[in-house]
Amino acid sequence: MNKIGVVRTIVVIQALCMIVLSVVVVVRLSPFSESLPEHEPDSGTRTETGNEVVPGSSENDKIVAIIGGYSIRESELMNRLSEQYGEATLKLMMIHSAIDQEAASQQLEVTAQEQQRAVEEQAEGYESEEDFYRVMDQQLGMSKEEVLKDTKYRLLTEKIAIQKVDVPDAEVERYIADHEEQYGDKLQYRLSWIVTANIEEANRVLDKLSQGADFAQTASEYSIDAFTAEAGGDLGLIDANDPFHELAILSAASKLGTGEIAGPIAIAEGYAIIRLMERHTTDKPKGQQLYELVRKELALSQAPPLSQIEQQLLDKYDAVTFP
Repeated sequence: MNKIGVVRTIVVIQALCMIVLSVVVVVRLSPFSESLPEHEPDSGTRTETGNEVVPGSSENDKIVAIIGGYSIRESELMNRLSEQYGEATLKLMMIHSAIDQEAASQQLEVTAQEQQRAVEEQAEGYESEEDFYRVMDQQLGMSKEEVLKDTKYRLLTEKIAIQKVDVPDAEVERYIADHEEQYGDKLQYRLSWIVTANIEEANRVLDKLSQGADFAQTASEYSIDAFTAEAGGDLGLIDANDPFHELAILSAASKLGTGEIAGPIAIAEGYAIIRLMERHTTDKPKGQQLYELVRKELALSQAPPLSQIEQQLLDKYDAVTFP
């Protein structure tokens, strides 16, 4: 699977997770809300207006949608959401409460700087931090504040997990020495490409480009990679040694100057013509910041999984749910 496929999979998984998280925003849809009607609503009630009250329903049980003359009431929507996501949402709220209580008892906190560093790590591979937040909003419905909140609870859970894990200085130093390439500055290319099914089509596209055709417009018209064609062939930022992209693409990109084009290049999907938009170097942590980062990574590798920590906290604070 190439990197595009991996990104698609990650986005789908994240989106499914965020469906659960989004229900927190509409807590009043939970079965624990006192504002909900106590009766089962009439399903599929025939109606002509959005304000009609039918027999057996509360006046507060308003119609939220009409399809083919049949209404869907607010209580039906509430019940469906609570059935599908209520239990998971309630558990998430309890976990957050347990984390808050444990962090307070151990005097743990997450600073704004720690949150920012974590977001910067997540944003690697995006054109900018603003682009990362935009994708989170468009794909997952998460505002910047929600991303920061999610990051805060993850960092707090990690701090709780490694509280009693001791990593000697010598182990940290040895790990850094053995993995120098992992912590060096990272070179990235911002590439655009046009993918064709055969070399003849690739050569025709290359001729158009050599005659001054706009690359982005040509990509939208001729590229068979539907995932990038609409964006003018933009692949975003790619690590210079990215294992998810074919070596031929990365090798050709390394020889290009900004704005230059190379191709046709044989790839699994057919043939590609690439354009280097820019080179970008990501500065990695150094000195004490690197030292503490590696210590944390090693501690987390020795600590219980975060899901286990969450369950331990629920048990510690006597989490109970009521039917």
